[in-house]
Amino acid sequence: MKRLIPAIAILTLVIAGLPAQGIDLQLAVVTQSLNEQALVRLGVPPEDISAILELQAEFRRLKEESAIELNVLKARIAQQLYYPDADVREVDKLLENASEIRLEQEKAQLRAYVQVRDLIGEEYWRRLTEQIRAQARQRQEQAERAAQQNRLQPGAGGAGSR
Repeated sequence: MKRLIPAIAILTLVIAGLPAQGIDLQLAVVTQSLNEQALVRLGVPPEDISAILELQAEFRRLKEESAIELNVLKARIAQQLYYPDADVREVDKLLENASEIRLEQEKAQLRAYVQVRDLIGEEYWRRLTEQIRAQARQRQEQAERAAQQNRLQPGAGGAGSR
């Protein structure tokens, strides 16, 4: 049992980190969320739009494949930890495999980011990041207004509303 506690602690930390955001919010937006309409609004040439959409599709495919691999590894780790005589060395190997897969996901995301940025050029990139920042500011302001309204409304989910 004493050997199992550190393994469970490590497993918890690794699994908690598996779905973590990528390198940066802008990377995630650029590599996963840009759509054709947004690229057209930016004025990106059609041939570059096609190339960007292909890059995104390839990145999504790689990410989906690695997510499946991670789920299999998590299941194998859980299976190992189910038994009182868990093979800690096997769990360590599985955790290392999970870390390698996550690292490959991050590398793929970085490559997609760099390729997209190279394709659209610095002027379009600047416009895009300005739009992303403006949208993020708007969402933050909306969230702050909603939170302020909730604080001002008596009985809106507070302890006194039960």
